[in-house]
Amino acid sequence: MLISRLLWACAVLHAVLSATAPDQEQGPPWTYADQSSWGKLSNSKCGNEGDQAPINIVTTGALKQPAQPLKTSGHSSTFGGLSWNYTWPLVKAFLGTTPRGWQVMLTPPYDTSTIFTFLNGKQFSLRKLEFTSPSENSIDGQSFDMEMQLVHAASDGQMLISSVFLKVGLVDGNEYLSTFWPQFPPKVTPDGTAAQIANPYYAALPGGRSCFIFNGSGTVPPCGTDTIWMVFKEPLVISRAQRDLYRGALNASSAHSGFLRFAPPPAGVVQPWSTDLGMNNRITQPQGSRPVLFLPMSNPPTTMSFDLDGHFWGFLGIGLLALSVLIGLLALICLLCSGAAKRNVRSKEVYSAESDEAIDLFDPLTGPYICWKIGQSAGQDRQPLRRFPQPVANAPMQQRQQMHPQVQLWQQPPSMGVMPQSQMGGRPPMTQPMQFGGPGQARYMR
Repeated sequence: MLISRLLWACAVLHAVLSATAPDQEQGPPWTYADQSSWGKLSNSKCGNEGDQAPINIVTTGALKQPAQPLKTSGHSSTFGGLSWNYTWPLVKAFLGTTPRGWQVMLTPPYDTSTIFTFLNGKQFSLRKLEFTSPSENSIDGQSFDMEMQLVHAASDGQMLISSVFLKVGLVDGNEYLSTFWPQFPPKVTPDGTAAQIANPYYAALPGGRSCFIFNGSGTVPPCGTDTIWMVFKEPLVISRAQRDLYRGALNASSAHSGFLRFAPPPAGVVQPWSTDLGMNNRITQPQGSRPVLFLPMSNPPTTMSFDLDGHFWGFLGIGLLALSVLIGLLALICLLCSGAAKRNVRSKEVYSAESDEAIDLFDPLTGPYICWKIGQSAGQDRQPLRRFPQPVANAPMQQRQQMHPQVQLWQQPPSMGVMPQSQMGGRPPMTQPMQFGGPGQARYMR
């Protein structure tokens, strides 16, 4: 552990010395804001042409190789002549904040047991992860929100950098970065934060390993050449909060206010992009006569044809929300229709319960008659029937009045709707019940 801390302190000290000058009158040795002066630095190769990195990769000009499948077995993955091997799924590392960004440095023995084998069989050990925002490399003129660079070193000192693009999408955050993203120190310090993270070969590489390979250089002075670059075509998706957190921390920990580069956002980054925050990427360099190889993967991960530019899960959530709203509307319509049907059935039941009831009665004076019981529902009190028999036609008037002394037959009771036959002008008696409103009442006919 002590050796690991000494190695981390040396790395941070080197970064501080390369980003600041001991003599303030001379100014800093280099800045991202003034990259044109990098070639004038002592022992610098930044002014070379045709061997510098990063570059803009033109896909139509890349030399496409035969497609190869990705094969994974345990802790080993092979893709054509490339292979990734690691011993431990979890590794110990120091999370550090340097003047030019965050770094994740693997500690022994993890930095020598995470091995990448190149096409020629040469092995490189993974030493650290570095981040830039926006990306340093680009594809067909399109940049990305960030770039994660896996820096490897061979036993003879040659460098190999695997570049993974990070693109903002409709996600809560990249799961791998979320495990250690908030743990970086807020200020530049020689003491990094010890952490245990998932092995980058296990969780930091994209599912699609199709990649571009070219010779280049380092992207900070002295821009040492003879560096192999391997840029993955498929980006990893991060959240806008993760990107903005890095950019804010980068500006808070930069060597000084003029160290970072301030410029309009490059094409390809996701808006909104704050131009008040500086950038720590080197500008792309001419490719020159260098060839760029393209190694396609024959069994890429299955992707939906309607991925919609990497936002599939976001649009899937919107679609599910719209579907739930539609189902709710259909359920409401079904509920309303069911209520209407129940009301119709109940109306028929009430009509049947309230139908008129005919009762056969016999009066010794007037003979038989029919009494109709009208308008009584099932739950109401039954009112007594009123007997208003039809007098016999040849009965004397006095006898008729004795039957109903309280009612004059030539007078129509106000609520009965019944007339004697003499008032009907000789018309035949009613044969159908008549409803004149009011409470249920009795009528009769002969």
